[in-house]
Amino acid sequence: MALTSDQKSTIRFHLGYSQDRAISGALTWLNSVMGSLPDTWTETRIIALIARCDAAFTATQYTNTTGKVVSKTTTITGDAALVTSEEVLPSFSRRWRAYLHECQILADALGVDNYRG
Repeated sequence: MALTSDQKSTIRFHLGYSQDRAISGALTWLNSVMGSLPDTWTETRIIALIARCDAAFTATQYTNTTGKVVSKTTTITGDAALVTSEEVLPSFSRRWRAYLHECQILADALGVDNYRG
């Protein structure tokens, strides 16, 4: 079995391979590697890594797709009661670093360079 064209396109996106950024030899090597995965176990692993990259990229988006807002409420009592509420989200930079880490794992699994990071 081989990767579908959508999966190959997703890999190119996550690893930063576009005609403008990647060296032509590197793009040729990536296409060669994607077209000749040795067995179904490797292909299954690559597909799982694509899903991890997709999930990490989605987490970098500011929109909340689930409709749930995670919030933290703090109540301080004393002479006057004070209630504060804030939305709790990991910082963008931390989520972006996690995404880049997942992209690097995908690049290492394929044995190619990662132009995203």
